[in-house]
Amino acid sequence: MRAYVAYTGGLAEATPPGRNRIVDFWRVVAIGVVVFGHWLAASIWKQPNDEIALLNSLEWIPYSAWITWIVQVMPVFFLAGGYANAKGLRRVIAGEQLRRDWITLRTRRLWTPVTPLLVVWVVLIVALRPFIPSEVVFAGAMSATVPLWFLAVYITLTAVAPFTHAW
Repeated sequence: MRAYVAYTGGLAEATPPGRNRIVDFWRVVAIGVVVFGHWLAASIWKQPNDEIALLNSLEWIPYSAWITWIVQVMPVFFLAGGYANAKGLRRVIAGEQLRRDWITLRTRRLWTPVTPLLVVWVVLIVALRPFIPSEVVFAGAMSATVPLWFLAVYITLTAVAPFTHAW
């Protein structure tokens, strides 16, 4: 734990003074709400016929759909990400960084936290397979990884950001 605190403290100290930490805060809040919201919405049910079903909590909790109207964080996530991309593009525009390198760095930053999630679920799938019905393991893996859908959209938007920013 001390090593983690020291590491994050070092990152904080290395952060450029011009970086907008409020935008970083809102990006973290938005992505956390999206991921945890998807996880909370996933429900694994054993049906009366012993079939395992992966349901969305919005289907069977009547008031939950209204919550999604209140907790609209995707616009916050994309606006804060757009701001960060525009700020980061200054190095590309100034010719200090290649567009390809900028896109690669952004994509790598997005995939770095995803890798442990995928590794954990591969290990869980292999370890739980002999003890838990495969439908339950599948439903659990789907529930944990479905929130990754937004990475395809966000990476695409990041890749076109140099062009749209110029436009």
